[in-house]
Amino acid sequence: MHNILFIVASSLEEIELAPLTRPAVYAPNEELVLWGIRFYVQCVIAHLRTILRGLVQLTEAGNVPTAFVLCRHVFEWTAHTCYMSRNLKNYLMQKQWKRAWHLLSLATEGNRWAKEHGPKYAPTIVTDGIPDPLSIANVVTAYEEYQHSRMENGMQKTAMAF
Repeated sequence: MHNILFIVASSLEEIELAPLTRPAVYAPNEELVLWGIRFYVQCVIAHLRTILRGLVQLTEAGNVPTAFVLCRHVFEWTAHTCYMSRNLKNYLMQKQWKRAWHLLSLATEGNRWAKEHGPKYAPTIVTDGIPDPLSIANVVTAYEEYQHSRMENGMQKTAMAF
């Protein structure tokens, strides 16, 4: 398990994240949405790099119980990206720039904790306009659908081989 984890973590470290410049447009259009997708992907890669670095350290130290917490976190991000991929593909194919931008905004700005508890810790924080995050139930369903389609495709390829 540790070897696979190390290989994945090392491979993510090798991905070069290019600087991104936001297009000078405000109404959602194709250019803005494609930039938003690159921004989202780079954020996910950077985040998972950090999480996997910690996971490697925990497994090297033999701290398996704590590693399980991070594994759950990685699972939830995997589900999140399945949800985003599925929906963004649909919006791009249909050229629904406004809906795609709204989804990207929810994914990057949604924060239930900040809305509910932020003012308690930072009284000057403005929580108006902060959207709720994507629902864990919805993102896990997207992951299950993705896994199901992979299994079906694998069975079809196996059947074709005969």
